[in-house]
Amino acid sequence: MTIHNSYSFLIEKATPHDKDDFARLMLISAPIFLPTIFGKRALSIFKCLFLKHANLFSMDHVYVVKSEGTVGSMVLFYDWHTKEKEDIRTGLSMFCCMGVDFLARIPLFIKAGSCTGYVRKGEIYISNLATYPKFRGRGMASALIAKVEEEAKKSGGKYLSLDVEVENADAIKLYQRLGFRIIKESSTTLKNRQFFFYRMIKKSNHSSKVYKF
Repeated sequence: MTIHNSYSFLIEKATPHDKDDFARLMLISAPIFLPTIFGKRALSIFKCLFLKHANLFSMDHVYVVKSEGTVGSMVLFYDWHTKEKEDIRTGLSMFCCMGVDFLARIPLFIKAGSCTGYVRKGEIYISNLATYPKFRGRGMASALIAKVEEEAKKSGGKYLSLDVEVENADAIKLYQRLGFRIIKESSTTLKNRQFFFYRMIKKSNHSSKVYKF
């Protein structure tokens, strides 16, 4: 049990029972970007991917925070080894969950991947982090970042990295408070809408390595 600012909560590895919360929190993490890529069925697609092993959206890579048995927040993350190993398997899993719609959306996935989601050697990539509005301000997101750092130490990860939309000022402020810094801005246009992202990075607490960009 973690106690933070008089609130108590528990960080747990995700289980199949968490699929609905995972899918909803995924959309909270990027409410326009993800539906633009995955379409109107995004919620059901994320549930499907969550339940499949060995893909980058799997529950294998998710931790949730629960308060009195209720999920309040989640993080999806993986290291560079996992990214290399599961990239192709993720595409196959997406095809299984999306059917032929996956083929039609491949150009969108490629364009999105041109500015987000790349993972360099030595990095632990935080793909998605989200908290339900009623649970915000309790320290759940900060606790999950600390959990990612614990896992980074186990895997030998030197840096935590993430992509955040430039207009998401609250998230950027949180990440900066936790030690992340902006190293790059990128953009892409999807369905006539332009999206701007900051790549943010933080040296893992156990690392003394100087990272070169």
